[in-house]
Amino acid sequence: MATAGELTAKVAELTGLSLAYVTEHQRRLRNARMMTFGGRGRSAPRMGLNDPIRLMLSLATSQTAKDGPDRVRYFRRLALPPMVEEEIFGLKFHTGWRLEDRVLNLMNLIQRRILAGDLGDRELTGRLIIRNDVGTATLKIRHTPRDAQEPGPLHELHFTTHADDMLDPDFYRLLGHKRKMITRETTIDLEALIELTAFVTDREQNDDE
Repeated sequence: MATAGELTAKVAELTGLSLAYVTEHQRRLRNARMMTFGGRGRSAPRMGLNDPIRLMLSLATSQTAKDGPDRVRYFRRLALPPMVEEEIFGLKFHTGWRLEDRVLNLMNLIQRRILAGDLGDRELTGRLIIRNDVGTATLKIRHTPRDAQEPGPLHELHFTTHADDMLDPDFYRLLGHKRKMITRETTIDLEALIELTAFVTDREQNDDE
């Protein structure tokens, strides 16, 4: 898998943000024990598949890198509300399932499908929409044959506060409404997350050769 330096460089390339800015977000998350950490140089640890998700969440939800760990703690714990059941590419989404877990599982599934050639000539598009003002998120995914006249069906999943967190005042403090918001709404492209998953997977395969 990729090292922290390789991952931050790739994220900076995909987002157009400066390497220094992305690295500062990564450093804050690492110091908060929210990203893989360890030695340097040849002993530098390899990034896990949840590391790019948390780094992208920090960049999308935080006005400053200092706010990143708390904002990631908040948004990664959002969950599907009651009475929700959806299936995307054979992966089931049920009430109460956490945002980070579902996105991570979905990225792993899509990556396996890509490597196996199961997606064929289909085009996969989507985005994770973050509502920084109200602390919710929406995952939108569309799977369309490239020669289709009409776009494929749109899967739309809304993540909100989990029932277990609703009575916890400390959980809402993580959102930090008293801090300046980056914007009311930000978006993480699904294609970027897929590419980052492929990047760390390719690095893992290269390390094993």
